[in-house]
Amino acid sequence: MEDIIRHLSESLFFQKLGREELFALAQCGSRFTAPERTEIIRRGEEGDALYLVLEGAVKVTIPEGGSAEREEEFVVARLGQGSIFGELSLLDSQPRSATVVTLAETTLFMIRRQDFHRLLLQHEALLAWLLAALSRRVRESTIARHQEDIERRLAEARREVERHRAITSMVTGVAHELNTPLGVCVTAASMISEWLSLAESGQVGTDSEWYGDIVDATTLLIDNINRCSSLVRTFTEIAALQRGEAKSVADIRELIAASISEFAEVQRHGLTLINLRFESDVVNWRGCRNQLSRVLIQLLTNIDAHAYGARCGDDAKAEIWVQDHRLRGNPALRIEIRDFGAGIPPAVLPHVYDAFYTTARGRGHKGLGLTIAYNAVTGPLEGAISLESTPGQGTTARLLIPVA
Repeated sequence: MEDIIRHLSESLFFQKLGREELFALAQCGSRFTAPERTEIIRRGEEGDALYLVLEGAVKVTIPEGGSAEREEEFVVARLGQGSIFGELSLLDSQPRSATVVTLAETTLFMIRRQDFHRLLLQHEALLAWLLAALSRRVRESTIARHQEDIERRLAEARREVERHRAITSMVTGVAHELNTPLGVCVTAASMISEWLSLAESGQVGTDSEWYGDIVDATTLLIDNINRCSSLVRTFTEIAALQRGEAKSVADIRELIAASISEFAEVQRHGLTLINLRFESDVVNWRGCRNQLSRVLIQLLTNIDAHAYGARCGDDAKAEIWVQDHRLRGNPALRIEIRDFGAGIPPAVLPHVYDAFYTTARGRGHKGLGLTIAYNAVTGPLEGAISLESTPGQGTTARLLIPVA
């Protein structure tokens, strides 16, 4: 009895009570020991008791995303000796808001609601204490909620600032990318115009020294117009992400295989092998199929361009591994696209999704491929993407895509 009174007096919830009230509480409750991983209370069931941890520890969990599934549980708190839980059940029988499970063999002291109500009739001081204790809990909860609201608003403000920075960066990048080829086009067009004027007046012919310059100018004009056209097509892809795509049902294995075939028709350097490991039970996947295909092709293109460079050989290979997974408590596919090439330097990795960020601009790359992939995965596909890389050992892109 004395050890229970001591634990009650040391608890923040009961510490304002006098010796008489603590003794009465110790008498109306009961002690019990639960093995490790014992579910003490379950989310959604009717609450009927308060618990005090005498020895051991428990964890308080709720399903991530509010789902009834528990594979992705979120741990709200871990409570040790002297902690209480379920105190609101002293006043009502509303459903429990969380599940509590023991982390080790745990000894608990339990006070049932009906026993506590009888005790209130005998000890008036308990009623005043209860109102004060619950008011303190409400005040603490209100302050915490207010702080969370402030932090949420600050986070939203920071995201808005980042959005404007991204727009500014995008506009600056577009201007930079288009400025050079358009400048070349203007110069080349001026040369051609001048030569045509001279040709019309009979001052020059095909045997003139101007002729070779005009051929070069025409080549530059065509190449740079194509460069601008390619950039515009890339922006058309980005715009397509904003317009959205209706979800449809597709055979996921066939979709991935078709994406690999489409990539093989346009690859520049030549991956010698793309191995598909399909270990998922999912057959009919429902989602934005064109977006998923675009992402897979883009990631393979990134491997083709950066992992092995201009090298071709038996080591120029990639692997696509498909498994069942969960995302936000719901069924999902985990698709890993892995290469075994040069890898990404640690200083570069944080910037791979940034628009116009590239380490290969000299080879004609614009730095928009992974930006498109990221926007497609986190936007229309409603999933998540991450990259892991070790220099000299390769890179793994991991997609988590909802099944439906």
